[in-house]
Amino acid sequence: MERQPTRVEVVTAMIWKALISAARAKHGRLRDSLLVQIVNMRGKTIPPLPEISLGNFFLAAVARSSADENKMELHDLVSLVRDGTRDAIAKFAKLPVLNGNEVRLMLENLRTECLGGLYNSEVDVRVFSSWCRFPLYEADFGWGKPDWVSLTSCPAEIVFLMDTKCGEGIEAWVNLNEQDMLHFQQDPDIVAFSSQ
Repeated sequence: MERQPTRVEVVTAMIWKALISAARAKHGRLRDSLLVQIVNMRGKTIPPLPEISLGNFFLAAVARSSADENKMELHDLVSLVRDGTRDAIAKFAKLPVLNGNEVRLMLENLRTECLGGLYNSEVDVRVFSSWCRFPLYEADFGWGKPDWVSLTSCPAEIVFLMDTKCGEGIEAWVNLNEQDMLHFQQDPDIVAFSSQ
């Protein structure tokens, strides 16, 4: 029996669905959509990295929604997000034991997969990064814990997910061009499940 989707998987899929719909409205037809999800690999490698390891260790999980498949239901996109993440973790979990050439080849293949969508004007590429479950609200630099954590700037065409302060909700920082944002904000699911 497959486990229930995580809240990040559901929110990611719902936003991706709205972005696919916005692209359909913009282009007048359904197009291929490539979701690139940044995955924190800490704690997911075999063998695990030492706790004293320093620096970021993340990779990209890729999911593709094909225009000809016409699988636009939320559960279809949740499955694509989950499968892409699971496949990336399985593929890259053994990085610490691979030799340099194997690592280079794996990363080149991932780069080709991601950049192939970026350079194809018929594919919409959507980048997501989840900071959920990072203890951002626990940071105390001497003047107390923050009331609100936010981004100082958000690169174009990217979605950041962050926990709300209470930890029960998710804030989505969606940065789009003005035309796409108008379509996105009118999406029925976005309207129904978001608060202003």
